[in-house]
Amino acid sequence: MHSLSVATRYMNPVRPEISIIIPVYKVEKYIRKCIESVAVQTLRNIEIILVDDGSPDRCGEICDEYAASDPRIKVIHRNNGGLSAARNTGLSAATAGIIGFVDGDDWVEPEMFQQLYDAMCRTSADMAVCNVCYDFVNERRSDESTATVEQVFDRDTAIEMLLFDRKMHNYVWNKIFKRELLTVYFPENRSYEDVHVMIKWVANIRNMVQIPFCGYHYVQRMGSYLHNADLARYVSRVNALESQVGFIRESGLAPDIRKDYYAYVIRQVLSCAKYMVRSLPFDKNMADCMKYIVGFVVPLADEAAALLKPKQRRRLSLLINHRYRFMVLMRLGGMFQRLGFKKGSPVCYE
Repeated sequence: MHSLSVATRYMNPVRPEISIIIPVYKVEKYIRKCIESVAVQTLRNIEIILVDDGSPDRCGEICDEYAASDPRIKVIHRNNGGLSAARNTGLSAATAGIIGFVDGDDWVEPEMFQQLYDAMCRTSADMAVCNVCYDFVNERRSDESTATVEQVFDRDTAIEMLLFDRKMHNYVWNKIFKRELLTVYFPENRSYEDVHVMIKWVANIRNMVQIPFCGYHYVQRMGSYLHNADLARYVSRVNALESQVGFIRESGLAPDIRKDYYAYVIRQVLSCAKYMVRSLPFDKNMADCMKYIVGFVVPLADEAAALLKPKQRRRLSLLINHRYRFMVLMRLGGMFQRLGFKKGSPVCYE
């Protein structure tokens, strides 16, 4: 069991409108900007929960420093348990009826939570979503799924948007949620934890509102999990998709788009397998991973392979029937691709 110590100086006689949970671990270079961007929100009646997940740097000290000067900030120091455990700790401590998340190396625009909160109230929505900007060292990119007008979507439409990860992504941090939607906690000791929970939370809504405001800045760091290529990352990605597929089957959701969704998942798995064999050595661990991937994708292929493009069907057939040949061809393709690498690509932060 993880030990917790909570700063006792936090007092707020008025119940906050939103509890904002910020997990903190090894982000000393970024955490001040993150905290300050949340502390200056135009929506003042908020609760800021900083969860120091046993960070070995000065993050915990910095969190205490901000809590000493802002009574809305609650600091929780805990033994390291990972991102999911830190978020779960924050959820257990939250007192507001609406929940938001910010990662400790990202930052938000001053109006983000006000805009989301106002849209939620204006439309009586159960959750609200804003646009995301991807911040690199040398450029800033807008999300391809950027909303251009405010729209309200019913549950089934929101589920479809989430499953295809286009008009709405599986991130939890550019959104706010009514607390009662969050009926499951983040799975601990797993990566891609947002994929595991988002479908279950969205399944509980009546409707959601999406606003045309870029409020969240997702800082692209080389040190972050998603920018590190190792076998565990690829396995976790497939495992998250498997969890999502399993929930859709068990709950009977999205029956009209089920085959299209399975085809989408197959494409994601093919991409995952391709980049895995291009970036990692061929060994027994990879062989075991490929076996697991094939076991997951075969039942989906039985239902949805016909919806794939010819090139995708050929790759799927290779993956299922000739794994080693698939691995060799994907590795060769990666070599040719690197020869065509262009200068001027976006540069991640350290």
